[in-house]
Amino acid sequence: MKFFTSIATLVASISLFAADTEPGIYQISTMNAIHAGVFDAHFPYKEVMKQGTLGVGFVHNLKGEMIAVDGHYYHLHTSGKAEVLDPDETCPFARVVPFNPETHFVMRKEKGFASVTRRIMQQFPSHNTLYAIKIQGIFPRVKLRVLREMKPPYTKLEEAKKDQNEFTLYDVKGTVVGFFTPQFLTSVYDSEFNFSFISSDFKTGGHVLDMSVENVNVLIQPIYKTELILPHHLTFQQAPISGD
Repeated sequence: MKFFTSIATLVASISLFAADTEPGIYQISTMNAIHAGVFDAHFPYKEVMKQGTLGVGFVHNLKGEMIAVDGHYYHLHTSGKAEVLDPDETCPFARVVPFNPETHFVMRKEKGFASVTRRIMQQFPSHNTLYAIKIQGIFPRVKLRVLREMKPPYTKLEEAKKDQNEFTLYDVKGTVVGFFTPQFLTSVYDSEFNFSFISSDFKTGGHVLDMSVENVNVLIQPIYKTELILPHHLTFQQAPISGD
């Protein structure tokens, strides 16, 4: 772990007096670092796998993305193909949690990302808390993307997205996992909702751009503490990372 440092003061500042035994988010790097083009990775996924059963992330140089479901980690390739993640792969960004949901409901029918997330937010007792979310069932439509591998010198994420692979699946059974982040934490942790999808046969998946659902099970876990690990490597240390 010599390439990373734990930010203990930040953990304490947002733990909201959670008990030490209460599960929390374990995160490698920040999304504003990813937006700045910090795609180098030295932290192995075999260490991340010890910290959570549900999560999302990237693979070194953006050569695919990661999704963790029920303790199993998968590599989502640019083609959309999914396979078991090699524990020796490294991550420029990952966000995982021991998933233990407290809320469950059935979402009957919602069309579009905004409608789905609005319905989920109605279940939140507060919008000032982090949440881990899992959605399982049939998706009439899910639009996905997977980024393409980048080579140094890296561009910013917005440039990388111009060459991403986008594809749409219809009437597919699978699982969406991700997180809700309060707006005051989004520069460090992510956009308000960040979801990834994997099919029930674990053969295809990607980052969710849009989705419609019908009779899906939604499970929600509030999270009151988080541990943030910042990289030591020069790409991160010298990057012009914005706080916006």
